[in-house]
Amino acid sequence: MKEFKYTEIDQYYDKDYFDTPGKKSVYTDSSTIVSSEWHRQACGWFNSVVPVKDKKLLDAGCGVGHFMQGFENLGADSYGCDVSNFCADILIERNPNKFYHTCIEEMNMVPKSFFDIAYCGDVFEHIPAEFTERSLLNLISVCKPGGILYIAIDTTSYNHEGFQDISHINMQSWDEWLAEMDRPIYCWRHEFNLELKLREEKGFPGFPYDYWRFAVMRKN
Repeated sequence: MKEFKYTEIDQYYDKDYFDTPGKKSVYTDSSTIVSSEWHRQACGWFNSVVPVKDKKLLDAGCGVGHFMQGFENLGADSYGCDVSNFCADILIERNPNKFYHTCIEEMNMVPKSFFDIAYCGDVFEHIPAEFTERSLLNLISVCKPGGILYIAIDTTSYNHEGFQDISHINMQSWDEWLAEMDRPIYCWRHEFNLELKLREEKGFPGFPYDYWRFAVMRKN
């Protein structure tokens, strides 16, 4: 397996990562499927509690765009951002006016106070800890006042099939992540009622995994 270097992150998430299981991940032909059944179910699970229709939604760390398409199918005005050159080539062709080629710790090209919802799933464990604060502040900045931010984080370097993803370089317990999110520097607040409703929603049995925790926040 190729060594992971964050300085080369834009090159790391390539065709092998998304299409060849065992090389870098467990994904199989992921770049050729616009929106799998799993992703459609996941988007429906989220939409059952946080309606996305007619909302401007940013999928931050969107990969090849599965959630973008899933939310678009539910009526959202979906945008995405990702640092991967491979993903950029795909999404610029599919969604030329709705994709930002950037990492979350930068995001200078993403308009501020523009989105009703920022959706960020399985991303922060890939970002070095020294960029956590800047990345969270960036996500908050692109949301409208009162906007919703959904952040899901994998808290283990192994996925559900036992494959170790060496790009999981920021591994912390969920309690540590929550302590970070509760720092007063962030102008948001927990939406515990929405979190509880999502956890109680049984329409999507494949998520959330025990080790894949999430928070729902609202920008002040």
